[in-house]
Amino acid sequence: PLRLCRGIIFSRRAALVALPFEKFFNFGEHAETSDLSAYAGQPFSATLKQDGHLAIIFRFQGKVVATTRGSFLSSSSLLANAMLSESGPESSSESLSARLLASGAFGEDLTLLCELIHPDTHVIVDYGDRKEFVLIGARNRRTLEDYDWERLRRLGERLGLTVTS
Repeated sequence: PLRLCRGIIFSRRAALVALPFEKFFNFGEHAETSDLSAYAGQPFSATLKQDGHLAIIFRFQGKVVATTRGSFLSSSSLLANAMLSESGPESSSESLSARLLASGAFGEDLTLLCELIHPDTHVIVDYGDRKEFVLIGARNRRTLEDYDWERLRRLGERLGLTVTS
């Protein structure tokens, strides 16, 4: 149960609002990650690890909201919400949150898991002045479905978000 609750978000009335990734571990960190032979021959997808902060993006009370590092008030969470509110390129005066809602692909039950890339979230890789959300996962809080890479790629196209490669 604790692994399922990593970053999970509930409303004050105990309704599940956002369902992020389950807790995961590095190779060799626990018994089940020390011997991966049980998974031999099973399909998998490997994607590029982005170097920023995980932004959990979801809909709540008609708004698009982001949280990071387990807090709505962390500096990266405030940055993520500011980026959601910013207007797009000159060709679009709509904010990213308005574009996500207008896309029709960001349903009430969907949790977007994005790497927040910004000069202020620099960890090791220097992305220069790059500022964006890179979609690395999506989960449905009702069905508990975790999107595979192909479905994530199609979702990213519909939402206008870069998807990790």
